[in-house]
Amino acid sequence: MHMENYNGETATKWNLGFPTEEENQTIDLIKMRVKYATKMLMHEVNKNRAMMSENAHQFARQYTDKDEKQKMIKENIKKKKAEQDAQHVPSAV
Repeated sequence: MHMENYNGETATKWNLGFPTEEENQTIDLIKMRVKYATKMLMHEVNKNRAMMSENAHQFARQYTDKDEKQKMIKENIKKKKAEQDAQHVPSAV
């Protein structure tokens, strides 16, 4: 992400458009992680790309109700956040 947003300035001057931690940036960070994880999983050099793609299609076929899918996704995001909070190491920054 840093390379995508590099503008020739030092890192302290970067504005990536994220809210501060006080503004609860959790959802934005999760969305960013999903975006980059998807890029890596679906990249042409990934040997597991076909399997991941099929899993995504199978999920879409199995769960056709949009509200149900959203509920499942939100529940899993909460679960992942709880796991991360339990393992949280304070930032050095």
